[in-house]
Amino acid sequence: MIEAFGYVPNYNGNQSVCSSRSQSPFLTSAIWEVYPSINDLAWLDRAASAAETEYQSYWLAEPHLTDTGLSRYVDIARNGGCETVPDTPHYRAIAESGWDNTPRLGDDATQVIPVDLNCQLYRYERDLAYYSELLGKKEKALIWRAKADKRRDLIDHYLWDEESGFYWDYDLRVRERLRGVPRSLASFMPLWAGVANPEQASQV
Repeated sequence: MIEAFGYVPNYNGNQSVCSSRSQSPFLTSAIWEVYPSINDLAWLDRAASAAETEYQSYWLAEPHLTDTGLSRYVDIARNGGCETVPDTPHYRAIAESGWDNTPRLGDDATQVIPVDLNCQLYRYERDLAYYSELLGKKEKALIWRAKADKRRDLIDHYLWDEESGFYWDYDLRVRERLRGVPRSLASFMPLWAGVANPEQASQV
């Protein structure tokens, strides 16, 4: 799908393809589910290259990349996009998140930096560093590790709240934590991705 579209379309059926939004980025984790059982470096190189393409040309490109250096969910509405119910940019962005019609993203998901997405992208950076090492690309591995370190710092700055001991989605409109929304399991994603340090994980 990435070699054909540049990302994984939100859905791909016999009759139609939802090309206006993506699936959530879990490809590098899926790669590791396969690679140990086939141990094929040529396959790993192709798979890692696909993940890099998705990372760079989709999640780190407009309109997904924000001026904070972190990314957000946005339906890019190519050819009218893929309809949602209700059919608005807010609900289309939620559809890209996979948290369909959740209240956690407030009233305009296009203006929210989500915890889960940026932790998934951190995991991409860490995984791609490891894959680069396996492929003998040591300098590339260092670059990916530096990207991961920078993202962790940005997640701590924008999404971690020391007072509540919790990770929160961030409202770009008012430049602070998204208010008036319920806590969600997305705040456990930093533990899965390895973003949280032991103290943060304990507080969460």
